Amino acid sequence: MSDTTLGKTVGHGILSGSLKAVIMLVIYAIVQQAMSGPSASGTIILSCAAAGLAGGILQQLWFVSQGAMRFSYPTRIFGFGSTYLIVLVGCAVWGAWLPVRLPMAWVVFVIIYLVILGVMTLVMGAVFKRRGADYTARLDEYHARRRQG
Repeated sequence: MSDTTLGKTVGHGILSGSLKAVIMLVIYAIVQQAMSGPSASGTIILSCAAAGLAGGILQQLWFVSQGAMRFSYPTRIFGFGSTYLIVLVGCAVWGAWLPVRLPMAWVVFVIIYLVILGVMTLVMGAVFKRRGADYTARLDEYHARRRQG
């Protein structure tokens, strides 16, 4: 397996398989809704797929694109978090994920979203900090070898 580890290979397989599964579900939901009319299950499938697709696009826009790099990391997290929350609320209304007339359900939805966003921010911050320390150590080793050689 040359430069690719088994873990990376399996990870790529999961991503590839997930993409195919979502495409199949979306095609099924569209065909089902076209033939039988709108259904709750079809709308939920389509709204979840839209939420996932939008999340991936927003993640690329806020964390990978050149334009986003001019913002600080906390600003990008805030930008991603706020825009994705708007998308999720729209998808939740469209897909009837929650009863529209129960405000507490929506409050809990937003709180859970913010908790998940906060935990993921802390985890990613720790991962980036560890990776940065590892890169710094490797760079220091490289400079030390160059001074000796």
